[in-house]
Amino acid sequence: MRPLTGTANSTASSNATMLYTSDTNTRVFAVSFKARSGNSGKIYVGGDSTVLAATGYELSAGNEWTLAFSDVQSNNLPSTVKAHAWHMSGASTSDKLDWNMLLET
Repeated sequence: MRPLTGTANSTASSNATMLYTSDTNTRVFAVSFKARSGNSGKIYVGGDSTVLAATGYELSAGNEWTLAFSDVQSNNLPSTVKAHAWHMSGASTSDKLDWNMLLET
C-alpha cells in the first residue's frame, strides 16, 4: 500500500472536479477528505463526476469524512473503488478540499 495526498480547488460550476487523475486503475483502501477551515461555502464529495449538493456528502468548513475499505464494503459499494472515482464540487472557486488516500501498490 502507498499513501497519496492532494488538494482540490472548487470550480464553482455544475461540473465536478476529479481529485486524482494520474492513475485510473489503482484501488483505494481508505480515503479521507477535509474541507479547509477558511472555506466560505460547502463542498460536496462523491464517487462519480455528477456529484453536486443533491448527490454528494456535504462538508462544511473544517469538516472531515473518512472511509476505510471495510466501510466501503458494508455500504454495498464495490470493493474495487478506484482512485479516479472521487470527485468534489463547491460554490466558490476559493474553497479547497484536502484529501488522503491509501492506495494499492
